[in-house]
Amino acid sequence: MPQWLIDGMIYLGSLLMVYNIYGFVRYARTLKKREDWRRQNAILYVPIFLLVFFLLGYLGVGLFGNPDLLVAGILFGGSIFVFIIYRLVNDITVRIINSERHEAELMVAEESTRAKNSFMATISHEMRTPMNIILGLNSLALKNPDLPDKVRDQLVKIGQNGEHMMDLINNTLNLLSITSGGATAKAEPFALKTVFEQIDAIAQTLCEAKQLEYRSECRGNTERLLLGDEMMLKEVLLSLLDNAVNLPIPPAGCPLPQGW
Repeated sequence: MPQWLIDGMIYLGSLLMVYNIYGFVRYARTLKKREDWRRQNAILYVPIFLLVFFLLGYLGVGLFGNPDLLVAGILFGGSIFVFIIYRLVNDITVRIINSERHEAELMVAEESTRAKNSFMATISHEMRTPMNIILGLNSLALKNPDLPDKVRDQLVKIGQNGEHMMDLINNTLNLLSITSGGATAKAEPFALKTVFEQIDAIAQTLCEAKQLEYRSECRGNTERLLLGDEMMLKEVLLSLLDNAVNLPIPPAGCPLPQGW
């Protein structure tokens, strides 16, 4: 058997052992930074010292010994075995650290969500009182028979917008309850006519602020009751109308975009 092959296996094994020692030292330093793993860190210095002795043995055999192929194979195989063990231990540790970090991030996110939901619930509850006062005073004002028609129309719109605002507050509380598993979407009877009246009042106000003309037309029987979530329907309709009102108006003479 060529001597160069035997020497090559021994010195390659020695180089691999140097890498193994370096890897275990880095691994020990990584664990030393973690307060909860310091006890495991202390025992790692035992295999590091043993690996140093093995490396000295490798070098001693290579420089002063007369090893055959069997001894060289055993030494080289030992270095590979230590390398595999080091990689397995390191990979398992990295997975554990990543899992702990992920769990900590989830806990922080859950705590943030709970704080946000608590804040939103508190604000929504606090907004109910002034909104009830506004709606109550508006209702009392509408009972005055001497109101001018324009003022009465404005008060009606204030009441309709206020009722929509109250629905939004209640819907916010309902959504918070849904996210915490305490409620589900509504399935209650409602009058489509009432929805359209509230939507018309809000849309009219939005269009007046933009100096736009608003017209609505209802066909079919709007007096009948439907089963569903009235608030969700109003949110969808208002979202569509709000997007339409806020569309940029092209300058005069410019062709309208496709789908305008």
